[in-house]
Amino acid sequence: MTPTDRSSSQSLIKSIAWYLVLSALVFVGAWFWLTWQLRFLLEQRVSETGHQLAEVAAIASAEAVVSEDKIYLEQLLQQLIEKDFVLQAAIYRLDGTLIIQQSPASGTQQPIEPNDESKLKHMLTAHLPQYLSPAVPFMVEVRWQNSAVGWLQITLDRLQLEQDFRSSSYQITLFSLSAFALSSLLGAIVLWRRTLKKKKPKSVENEPPQTTEHKPLHSLNDAAKRVKQKDLSDDQLHFKPVSLRRFTPHNAPTYQHTGLVQLFSLKPAAKNYDDTENYLSQQLMWQNLLFDAAALMDLKASLIGRNQFLVIGSESQTDDAIKLGALIHYIQQELSHQPELNCHCHMLLGHCSVMIKPLNDHLSLAAGIEFQDWLIKLRNLTSYGFLDEKLAAKIELVEHNSELQSLPLVVENHPDKTVGLPSEISAIIERQAQSLIKKYGNNANSHN
Repeated sequence: MTPTDRSSSQSLIKSIAWYLVLSALVFVGAWFWLTWQLRFLLEQRVSETGHQLAEVAAIASAEAVVSEDKIYLEQLLQQLIEKDFVLQAAIYRLDGTLIIQQSPASGTQQPIEPNDESKLKHMLTAHLPQYLSPAVPFMVEVRWQNSAVGWLQITLDRLQLEQDFRSSSYQITLFSLSAFALSSLLGAIVLWRRTLKKKKPKSVENEPPQTTEHKPLHSLNDAAKRVKQKDLSDDQLHFKPVSLRRFTPHNAPTYQHTGLVQLFSLKPAAKNYDDTENYLSQQLMWQNLLFDAAALMDLKASLIGRNQFLVIGSESQTDDAIKLGALIHYIQQELSHQPELNCHCHMLLGHCSVMIKPLNDHLSLAAGIEFQDWLIKLRNLTSYGFLDEKLAAKIELVEHNSELQSLPLVVENHPDKTVGLPSEISAIIERQAQSLIKKYGNNANSHN
């Protein structure tokens, strides 16, 4: 073996060793993280299942405990112990004396004979918690008319309850070992082939450099084809640096708004969505219409997503937001008979917290946990509007059959209430709506 071969072999061994060490660190780290998640889920599942089952059973048995209806209690406990993971269920009087107790019939579960697969499974899940006894008791108080009348105890078999999680841990561990072995083998093969290529002698010949004759470019399409075919040299390619800074003229910082929030969803009711030009023009018309409508109410609207608009303000502007909702609803009703202008409109109004990042005068990014729940509510609305309970508590609501003109709003926890508008306010809103319809309706018709 020549010194060069010996050096190449040592380099190959070091490369493989480093690759195996780094791969092992990645797989072991991922395996530890997944195992920790499974251990947490094991504890959470046993605790939640035990408490929920015991509390529901205690509520169902309250009246029967007072009357000591043992037939009903026996049926109730029998339903509980039919579950594979319930070992025992019992009900006691308030002084601790037993009323009734139920346990599964002995010998219902056949012992599983150990085999090679079960031994391997036990070995790969040995890192999970092991228990001296699988029985976990849960005891809750049985209450009837706000008074304690007894106790209900349920004993769960945690091993049976955790069986699917333990099977998942076994599969994850087995997959991690298989993936590590496969990646190690592929990595070793790749490094070995690279070492072989380095050992091949390079032929050094004084060959004149090959020059290629480049044809002049005639169009951008021609340039794109020749770049794709690698028919252009580097000195013929000059790309202008691209900057996105001009798309964010404000560079405004992100801020949090907590207060009045109004969300609109305006989706054009186009007959044919394949007609992209008409659909987009209809969408743009409704966007501009909403911006102008918000300006009439001294409010500012921002586009935060496809067909979704955000209006924010202080609680003193609640009346203006209600007027804006009434204005959009009136315009929608007036344009509903014109398919080329009709739009599906929905509104959500209330008190919310949202993080906002302005991008320009009419475009913003909005996020937040509470705000995401609002977006889900907006997508699931079946009526025109929804008013949340926080804001509804601060304004005067009227009955649906009131003499005042009302909005088709669903008021949270007040199904028989809505928001009323005095006749003079309704008249002003109708005149504003007609003005906007005349402005944008004529523009849309002339475009079509």
